[in-house]
Amino acid sequence: MSTISGVLVLAFAMSYLCVPGDGLDVTLVEWSCDDGWVPETGDSMRAITDLITQLINITPLEDYSFKDWKQRGDDRMWGHANCSPNLWDKNDCSKCLVIADGELKHSCPFRKGARVKLRDCKMRYHNYDFDPNW
Repeated sequence: MSTISGVLVLAFAMSYLCVPGDGLDVTLVEWSCDDGWVPETGDSMRAITDLITQLINITPLEDYSFKDWKQRGDDRMWGHANCSPNLWDKNDCSKCLVIADGELKHSCPFRKGARVKLRDCKMRYHNYDFDPNW
């Protein structure tokens, strides 16, 4: 095998090994946080937690795209999640959304709104309604 062929094979193998699961790509593409904050405890945080849990659980079952809202007390949060149609396994969609949730919590803790886009899924929530085609 020539040196160039060996390098190409090695590059292909390394790119495959960097993707967890079978074809799932959770590379972080972009994220952003709203300026507003929510208390660490309280109705807003409970609404966010309940909403994200629902997005993770239902999106794989709803043709890989799901939008909903949750209200706790006077606080209402809207959210949307979407998985790539290239994911053949609904479990890969769920795994991707769990990782997206972790990115949201890491990058935008206690924010009134945030969004994260990975290669194979995206998740967004805000304290206002929004167009799911973001």
